[in-house]
Amino acid sequence: MLFGNVRQLELVAYTHKNISLWIKEALIIAQSNNDGKHSIGDEGVFVVLASVTTEPEADRKAEFHREHIDIQILLEGEERLGYSNTLSVEDKARIPAEDDLYFVDDVENENFVNLKSGDYALFYPGQIHRPLCAIDQVVAIRKAIIKIPVILFSA
Repeated sequence: MLFGNVRQLELVAYTHKNISLWIKEALIIAQSNNDGKHSIGDEGVFVVLASVTTEPEADRKAEFHREHIDIQILLEGEERLGYSNTLSVEDKARIPAEDDLYFVDDVENENFVNLKSGDYALFYPGQIHRPLCAIDQVVAIRKAIIKIPVILFSA
């Protein structure tokens, strides 16, 4: 997991060359578009804009992806994200899911980070994350979730 803020994108220069470009493009799209799926460029990268409500941690399922890297940007509000680098042997062996979304019931070694407006978290394939958890109370938030095909990181 990589954690940062959109006002300090110079720090992502040490990761993939297009991370800051995709984040900047998602922010531009978020300013003038409604919730939903929007393409970023022509390489299969897209952003999902969502206005949702956080929930108590116990009500949120953890998830992971195999084919996409997630960048979750909090646009408005506050959100708690769970994460873990411990993917069980059983979860590693699961058959491919059509939507590249795998839910995890039991998370080992889970940690949490609190996001404020402008913060983002990047999750690599196989990294478990539990989004949309309430920090102190349930609140309405708006977020942008960038989905990057993992193949672009090997190029």
